[in-house]
Amino acid sequence: MKKFALLLFLFFPLLANKARQDLNKQQPQSTHWNIAFTSGYVFKHDKSDFRENFNNGIQNIITVDCYYNFLESLAVGTKVSYWKTKTHGTFLINPAKLQEVPLTFYLRTNLNPGKSFQPYISLGGGAIFLVEKEFQKTIKESKGIGEFELGLNWLLTRNFNITGAFRYLFPRETFNKQKADIGGFDLRAGIGFSY
Repeated sequence: MKKFALLLFLFFPLLANKARQDLNKQQPQSTHWNIAFTSGYVFKHDKSDFRENFNNGIQNIITVDCYYNFLESLAVGTKVSYWKTKTHGTFLINPAKLQEVPLTFYLRTNLNPGKSFQPYISLGGGAIFLVEKEFQKTIKESKGIGEFELGLNWLLTRNFNITGAFRYLFPRETFNKQKADIGGFDLRAGIGFSY
C-alpha cells in the first residue's frame, strides 16, 4: 500500500498534466475569473506586548481571493481573510481572543501566462478590522494596510488549480495603545477555480 501511495504521489503531476493537455485541446484557453480558497499561518515579527500575549503568530483560518483577468497577464482583484488566535488563561488571568479580518484590493501581474505553472506578483491596499475579547472587555479597531504578495498557481485543468502564496501586510500600527505588527507574513495554500 505504501508503494502504491508513493507511486501515485510521484506520477500525479504527470497524470494531471496529461489531463490538462487533453482538456485544452477541446476547450478555449482563456478564463477571466478565478476564485481561490486558502488557509495557512501569519507570522508576527514584532517584539511588543502584543506578541508576548499572542505568541509568534495567528492562524489564517480562511482567505477568499477573487480576481478578474482583464488582460492575459494583468488582473484586478480583492481578498478577505479571517484570522484568529487566543491566549491560554491562568488562575488569575482570563483568556483573551483576537480576531483580524484583512480586506484588500490589488493589481496582479501573471509572470507566465498560458503555462501550467503561473507565478504572480500583486500589490494592493485596504483595511484590517481587529477585535480583541477578554472576560468583560471588547476592543474594536480598524487600520489601513498595504499588501505585497508573491504566489504560484499550478493549473491542473482549465478550471481547477492549486495555489500557494506568501503575503506581507504592512505597516506596523498601534493597537490597544501598543505598537504592534497587526499584519505580518501570511503563508498559505489552497485550491482555485477558473471560469
